[in-house]
Amino acid sequence: MSELGGSSPPSTAPAVPDISLSYDEIASASKQPIDTGGLYEVHRAELASGRSRTQLAIKQPATDQTVSKNLINEFCEGAALWAKLNAAESVSTPGEVSPKEHIVDLVEWGDSPVPWLAMEYM
Repeated sequence: MSELGGSSPPSTAPAVPDISLSYDEIASASKQPIDTGGLYEVHRAELASGRSRTQLAIKQPATDQTVSKNLINEFCEGAALWAKLNAAESVSTPGEVSPKEHIVDLVEWGDSPVPWLAMEYM
């Protein structure tokens, strides 16, 4: 795997990638664990597209867990709500900060073959 960056936060927020993903692309991506344990795992993934590389954070149920129908439903409901928040317009009042500016952008999500979501990596 190529170097995915340092351990310190970026000085500015990176642009959210405007890409469409499938589970197969995520499953075959080069990954490093960010957080494992509990019900979910989060990995930093690097996806190659031609000459460009995109870094994302990928969240999905832990591979050592049985994925119940309830877990899938809760995961998908949360992802759908997150997508709605991302689509919300920013506050237009001068001097106010939009709540959206404090939410990591959801790039793509799906529920097959397991629930997964791809979000901007910061």
